[in-house]
Amino acid sequence: DEVAPILRAGINVVTTSEFMSGTGIGPEATATLEEAARAGGATLFGSGVNPGFAELFAAVSAGISRDVRNITVAESADVTMFAQDTNFEAVGWGRPAGDPGHAEAVEAATKVFADALDVLAELVGLTLDERRCTAEFAHATEDLDIPGMVIPKGHVAGIEARWEGIVDGDVRLGLHVRWVIGSLIEPPWTVEFGYVVDVVGDPNVHIKLDLWPDGDLASMGVDEFRDVGMRITAVPAVNAVPAVCAAAPGIRTYADLPVVTARLT
Repeated sequence: DEVAPILRAGINVVTTSEFMSGTGIGPEATATLEEAARAGGATLFGSGVNPGFAELFAAVSAGISRDVRNITVAESADVTMFAQDTNFEAVGWGRPAGDPGHAEAVEAATKVFADALDVLAELVGLTLDERRCTAEFAHATEDLDIPGMVIPKGHVAGIEARWEGIVDGDVRLGLHVRWVIGSLIEPPWTVEFGYVVDVVGDPNVHIKLDLWPDGDLASMGVDEFRDVGMRITAVPAVNAVPAVCAAAPGIRTYADLPVVTARLT
């Protein structure tokens, strides 16, 4: 209701707000945005770090392999310092073990990864038959008192969501996120503190993307670490602005734009 009039007025929109292809918001809302953009001669583009940049990174990583059979992008991090952030409200930290409907709640909260599967599929020339989400949970082995939240023993302190793109019954694309609150959880999941891309092909490819703050780690608090996450979310969108302004009207993704990267000065 807010974005369609902006597009219809001829104003391009670049967003990090839960949107890439439109799958996650449904066909009716997507059609409304597409019609408004074309009517106004404007372009709508969504990105961020993940979903967003991570899928572009994965597609580029597959570019050195042939006979590619599977691409997986895995994000994993300890989110203790910012689990109370509004971005995580819907995933259900602290719910009891076995709480009915929790897996479905995680699927709904991470629905934008269905969009990301679409974008990655388009980048590598696939048409998906199905998008599937599964969720697993780890539980606190003792009461956890973290910034802004207390998680009782036995309640959810680790979440893993796996979105898969299916073609002819086979998993061809995987987008996995694993978020933990500390190490006092069961099962004792480990995290990579970044992004890992695995390409099954000839040759197989394994790439780890690490992210480190630009500054003295010893002096950084909760706000500084949160700022890193906000920055890597915003910068891919900001860097895409010139390409989006030059793009054809309608909903556009990384598959429609020239390669988006930094401009050094």
